[in-house]
Amino acid sequence: MSDLVSKILLVEDHKTVSESLRILLENNNYDVTTCSDPVFALKLIPANNFNLIITDIEMPQLNGVDFIKRVKALNDKKVKILVLSTHSNNSLIQQLF
Repeated sequence: MSDLVSKILLVEDHKTVSESLRILLENNNYDVTTCSDPVFALKLIPANNFNLIITDIEMPQLNGVDFIKRVKALNDKKVKILVLSTHSNNSLIQQLF
């Protein structure tokens, strides 16, 4: 297990994707918390010490760009965020940065 990333929050509303990634990560000794609702995921962040958040962009309750903005507002420790997307829209990619 990496010293830099050990505790992961996976925010993905597609069950197959979420479960596949969870299994892959747990098989590599990562501690993974999954959540299909980004609004609920925001409630998990302050009480946990996540090193990495993996999130989808398109989710029904809250889009990924707004989710990331809220994560950054909640979290003062610069948690790493990895975005899952099939989008290749440059404007969207720039918003994410």
